[in-house]
Amino acid sequence: MLDKERDYPRRYLTAYSERHKNGEAVAVSTEWELSGKELDSIAAELGGGVVTNPIVKVSRRYGAAEAEIKFEINLQTAIQATRRVE
Repeated sequence: MLDKERDYPRRYLTAYSERHKNGEAVAVSTEWELSGKELDSIAAELGGGVVTNPIVKVSRRYGAAEAEIKFEINLQTAIQATRRVE
């Protein structure tokens, strides 16, 4: 886990709460693009059109035990696909 007291840039630490009024700062982030094979695998499970953007964003905030994973899907298509599976 990234600790703001230990890992945040020291020169900005005293202004941390002013710089990040809406919560903890993002310590690290990265973007990944799903491959055609990965998209095909998702489509095989849920049908085509569920994933609307092949970019997946992963980030971790100071003090957070878990990473945040963001991706774009067509929620209605995904729900319909899961109803067909049941």
